[in-house]
Amino acid sequence: MIINIHKTGGIAGIAEELGPLDTSDLDHDARKIRHAVHHANFFRLPTDIGGGAVSDDFVFTAHITDGTRFHTVSWDSSTAESHRSALAAIVGACEAAGGRFINWRREGTPLDWTRTHVAIKFAGGFHLTVEGTSPVPMTVRFSPHPDIGADGYREVDVLGVTPGHFSPQVVSAWTIAADLDELTGGGRGIVLVGKTLREHIPPFDNGS
Repeated sequence: MIINIHKTGGIAGIAEELGPLDTSDLDHDARKIRHAVHHANFFRLPTDIGGGAVSDDFVFTAHITDGTRFHTVSWDSSTAESHRSALAAIVGACEAAGGRFINWRREGTPLDWTRTHVAIKFAGGFHLTVEGTSPVPMTVRFSPHPDIGADGYREVDVLGVTPGHFSPQVVSAWTIAADLDELTGGGRGIVLVGKTLREHIPPFDNGS
């Protein structure tokens, strides 16, 4: 079972993410998470069970994959208490297993990469894969900027965070991938931004 939970809103307008948390990497904590998901009847809940009527409210959105099943549920403080407490138990079980909410913009460390590869998808569009190494084990992701630049490209940061409170100093390989159209957001392409590297995808042509 793989779990991602997003937390957004509040007075400060935060955007944080817990996960991906893979229960196959856990021991007894995996049973607690699975029990919480089962108790919440997660895969039978509507996609959105939040009322959305409270200003500056926190909104939680959980994405859970279990084998061939995938489901997403969003909730907030106006959700019926029985559902809200059961869903909060899933969050609590994930945090007890070592998961934590991360503000990628604030906590992420810019990372350089060693290779980028763009492949044509069978159904159309393009798929981007980026590979690199970090001095310690890290969770790595793309973080697109909200606006498109004057050149029509959207900046996309490559950011890594160290899970937990301690990681050994050992060079670790990482790979991240996404459909390119998800990152461009209507622009002509992206500018991949790392610690020292910048790469236009597709390549930028001043004459075009």
